Amino acid sequence: PSIDLSLPLVIAAAYNAHPDAVALSTALDEIDPSAVGFKGYVVLKGTEVVAERYDVGDATSTYHIWSCTKSWAAAMIGELLYAGNLTLSTKLEDIFTTLNWGSMTAGAKKRLITVEQLLTMSSGLTGCSGESATLVKTLNQGGFADGKVGSFNYV
Repeated sequence: PSIDLSLPLVIAAAYNAHPDAVALSTALDEIDPSAVGFKGYVVLKGTEVVAERYDVGDATSTYHIWSCTKSWAAAMIGELLYAGNLTLSTKLEDIFTTLNWGSMTAGAKKRLITVEQLLTMSSGLTGCSGESATLVKTLNQGGFADGKVGSFNYV
């Protein structure tokens, strides 16, 4: 079954009380979470929060998680591909239909980047630093190199 993550999350009846939730929290206590850079976790079952813990901050805190987002993005894109809502040849302009592509550097070229190029890091994007808050800022962070389209470039 699909899960609509745009819906509000609900706190489960046995929130943090399930034996597995207790075991997870106990295991973290045993490894000294702060020593390994642990910040927190949320465990969902559908749209229910079944377990949650924050050792730094709270549910509204944000953290730089850098390359972890690549795995999450790949998993979400995989789900969209499987459901037929996206193809590897889908272009950014087909996904972000309301974006003003003229408002960004090399927007005419960046709008043609495909999902496959993003996943294989062969889009031509260069030098993104990961410090932005919007799609336009992200796409404007680095450069765009025509000569790098189709070849691997760690962004």
